[in-house]
Amino acid sequence: MLGKLQFEGRPLRELLIDALPVAGRSGTLDSRMRGTVAAGRVRAKTGTLNEASALSGYVRRRIAFSVIQNGPGLSVY
Repeated sequence: MLGKLQFEGRPLRELLIDALPVAGRSGTLDSRMRGTVAAGRVRAKTGTLNEASALSGYVRRRIAFSVIQNGPGLSVY
């Protein structure tokens, strides 16, 4: 299927980026980064395991990033 998508006129990269949630607007990023310069400019995916979490994606479709945190979560209070 992925090979077919590449040949239907739209690059696979664009399809995958479009499928990611938008910071401050949709999916798992709906309540994250609101009121910051990242809102509406970052598309990313969150991920969690027992004592690890990650946020990976793109800024303005040009800059790829990945932040991975190991260990117990930090308090937000």
